Amino acid sequence: MNDTFFPQSLESFAALLICAEQSFWIMSQPGSLYFEAAFRDAWKMWKEDHAKAAHLHTALGRLSTRDEQSNAFALNEWKKELIKIILENRLTHANRQ
Repeated sequence: MNDTFFPQSLESFAALLICAEQSFWIMSQPGSLYFEAAFRDAWKMWKEDHAKAAHLHTALGRLSTRDEQSNAFALNEWKKELIKIILENRLTHANRQ
């Protein structure tokens, strides 16, 4: 990336995406909630899962370190790795195996 890249911002962005995805699962359940309430529930789940947050932090840290070590790491590859990290850190629910 470049000098304007902030790992903390990326971590927050990833957490928001993870919680947004979880809130859609919450809303798909019978007696579904409004998105705002579902997102709050998902955010609470995220904040309580310290292991998941630590894993995301570590994985994103490796991604940013990897980027700094090699200028040959193409942006498309970086994006693919970011998506993989986000998908690996999704919150659990009854329909996910």
